Amino acid sequence: MSIPIVAIIGRPNVGKSTLFNRLIRRPVAITNDQPGVTRDRNAYEFEWNGRAFMLVDTGGYVAYSKDEMEKAVTEQSLLAIEEADVVLFLVDVKSGITDLEEAIRDVLVRNGKPVVLGVTKVDRNPDEADIYGFYNLGLGDPHPVSGTTARGTGDLLDAIVNILPPETEDTDETGETLKIAVIGRPNVGKSSLVNALVGKKAVVVSPIPGTTRDSTDSHITFNGRKIILVDTAGLKKVTRLKESLEYYSSLRTLRSLSRCDIAVVVVDINEGLTSYDKSLVDDAEKAGKGVIIAANKWDLIVKDTMTLKHTEQEIRDALPDKEDYAVIFISAKTGQRVRKVLELADSIDKARKLRIPTAELNRFFETMPIPPGAGEISIKYGTQHSIEPPSFVIFVSDPLKVKDNFAKFTERSLRRAFGFEGTPIKLTFKR
Repeated sequence: MSIPIVAIIGRPNVGKSTLFNRLIRRPVAITNDQPGVTRDRNAYEFEWNGRAFMLVDTGGYVAYSKDEMEKAVTEQSLLAIEEADVVLFLVDVKSGITDLEEAIRDVLVRNGKPVVLGVTKVDRNPDEADIYGFYNLGLGDPHPVSGTTARGTGDLLDAIVNILPPETEDTDETGETLKIAVIGRPNVGKSSLVNALVGKKAVVVSPIPGTTRDSTDSHITFNGRKIILVDTAGLKKVTRLKESLEYYSSLRTLRSLSRCDIAVVVVDINEGLTSYDKSLVDDAEKAGKGVIIAANKWDLIVKDTMTLKHTEQEIRDALPDKEDYAVIFISAKTGQRVRKVLELADSIDKARKLRIPTAELNRFFETMPIPPGAGEISIKYGTQHSIEPPSFVIFVSDPLKVKDNFAKFTERSLRRAFGFEGTPIKLTFKR
């Protein structure tokens, strides 16, 4: 099931990030009195009254600005509107309706997406009398809210959930269909890889970043198993701003990760592993998905007998805590090793569904050594409580004494003992 996206839109300094932080109950977005300080994509999976959605904070929308940074942030706001299922349009009760509010209103009306109008900074009862002027925007009922005090947040979230698209389940009654998301930066060869796997031109391929038109699911069969390739599409309109391309791609990636079992992170081996590539691996891991790192355009690399080994080691060094994730060198253009991607995905999917009997698991813990520097800690017993990804509760003498190196050692030991390569493992330590 694809998770809906709710984008927070508004001009600078109306309190978007303050409300975002209040709703998710943690300081993720940067807040500052200076307008326009939200630069990066801030997204958080959120649940209210049993409905999950992705809440996305954006920078301030400034129509007709000549400032390059403001133009980039405004373009990202437009892209977020394009991708969102619901738009939360925030206005400031103390400022009233400005020319910027009217410009944003016009964009939203043209776009046609469902809109919830939130009036921020309504911290006290007397402030509520000033919300009625916002009916003049023609966007329905204004909802008073305060990111500072949390006033009105429940009613605002109710209004959002009420207009989310209906929940739809993927039509796989047996659970045997493997869903693979092909994700990566723009122009690394995602669409080319999908086409190579499908064996026909399934999605648009162009050297211009962001020219894939829509998110395309491709259905194939591999070794008798049904597979859905969830392709992360690019922009519906080409933009010259690299930051905006990556912003939009990241939103599509979050949606694809909500649907898949395995994430294939495609990187351009000619450019090496970028910080954005690393963040995609982290996103997939946090989402509990299996991970394959596909180093594409291997055909363009000048090679000798040690090139592959040295290049793989460079990638491993850049991802020191991801040593058990598969790295494969491919050429989507020539087809080199692309079928191996499906073989690895099938193997990792089996690891994600592996369940260890409690007796066998505790025999393992009885023999697992305590690493040096772990402190005074002992494992009493453990149990695996779920799969996809494999998740364990481990009962110890004192959970407050569990150090990071002990948790990492335990995770690594479980991987090596039971074959959990390629999948995240979740550990919870309890007394």
